[in-house]
Amino acid sequence: MPSGGYRARAGRKPGAKALIRKDIALEVLARNDIKGIFDKLLQSDDMKLVLETAKYLCDCVWGKPIQQTSLSNPDGSAFRIAVLYDPPKASE
Repeated sequence: MPSGGYRARAGRKPGAKALIRKDIALEVLARNDIKGIFDKLLQSDDMKLVLETAKYLCDCVWGKPIQQTSLSNPDGSAFRIAVLYDPPKASE
């Protein structure tokens, strides 16, 4: 099982462009009846499609649920997390 960390040639390549720019996405959304599209999706006979559409809409309104993570030391003992903050110095 992978343990994370650096991997050669992984990630977005230098100079890569987004698949769709925000201005293009906004233009497409403005030209289409988005409410009507979601209504059609929610009235589909495919219950998986209806569930995924409802889940997407709920995530947009209320946000995605928090993913809980459990952390422990290999020996099971407690550990400390330190947050270090170095405030900016006042300009002279």
